[in-house]
Amino acid sequence: MRINIKLFLLLNTLIFGLVGCSNQLADSDKVIIIDNQLTPKHVRFKGTKTFLALPKEYIFDKIDPQFSNQNGSTIRVLEFKDKKFIIDDYTKERGDYLGMTIHEWYKVKVHNMEGVMLFSDNREDPSLDKGMLIFGDSLQTTLVLAKFMKQNRLEKQTINKIFKSVVKLNSYKFYPLELALFKIDLSKTNFKFCTNVTNTFTFTFSGQGNPNMDIELSRIDITQYTKLSSLKEAENFVNNILSTYIKEGYTLSDTKSTSYRIGSINYFETISKGSYNGKSNLIYILLLQGESGTLMFHGMSYTEYEKYLEIFKTTSKTLEFK
Repeated sequence: MRINIKLFLLLNTLIFGLVGCSNQLADSDKVIIIDNQLTPKHVRFKGTKTFLALPKEYIFDKIDPQFSNQNGSTIRVLEFKDKKFIIDDYTKERGDYLGMTIHEWYKVKVHNMEGVMLFSDNREDPSLDKGMLIFGDSLQTTLVLAKFMKQNRLEKQTINKIFKSVVKLNSYKFYPLELALFKIDLSKTNFKFCTNVTNTFTFTFSGQGNPNMDIELSRIDITQYTKLSSLKEAENFVNNILSTYIKEGYTLSDTKSTSYRIGSINYFETISKGSYNGKSNLIYILLLQGESGTLMFHGMSYTEYEKYLEIFKTTSKTLEFK
């Protein structure tokens, strides 16, 4: 099986989307042990099995799932089921090779799971710094991602403390669609809910398969975002997604986009046909721009182009905000 390109892109954007050269780092032999028990101060990050002890001023945003405070600091959690954690993927040497500006890098163990904690510059917004705690085992990878105002030592100390408060309860049960702010009718298809990474919900045939590892699995991903303010912003958003696919080796030979409005919702539809590693593929994207946020329907298939195009077009039209 080949790694799911969407998972690969997400992890690399979040973890290695940085620039510069590394500064003085922590002793690579030092390991920070994190083995906490739940306390009344711990709050579960919805859509995950991860708990953090957060200051009271951190407020949760359900549309763009993250905690934030008035100082501009944000914390989000992403859990990648069936994504094996390999510590060699996150070494400081690899960070140097990729041109990261890492201020601090530590080995950690979270409930006996290997991991790393680091603080670095943030390429997406140079006014911010970034902190990451990433850990896992042979069955999963968990990422706790924080952003805060650059060189704000007090905020960094708070983020560091929050990272070290983490508790992961693998036995915890929750409704996997608890963060879903949408409705969709899948009754005329064989697609069923399969898995989620926080606010991205994946549907596959009969809910089967491992979409985090099998790139050729036909799938529907529905993701929630903050509001896109204009049609041009929606167009740029989709173009950035397609450009990322191209950078990762996809050939997109036929791409068509159209926009329309129904009631108070603006729609931006893109159909792209191409190939990856010599195999034909279909990318179908429909953005819904509402008053409260944006929904993205993202269909992907490597077989039976016309069949899946019809399924994606028909099914996406049933997507709506709750």
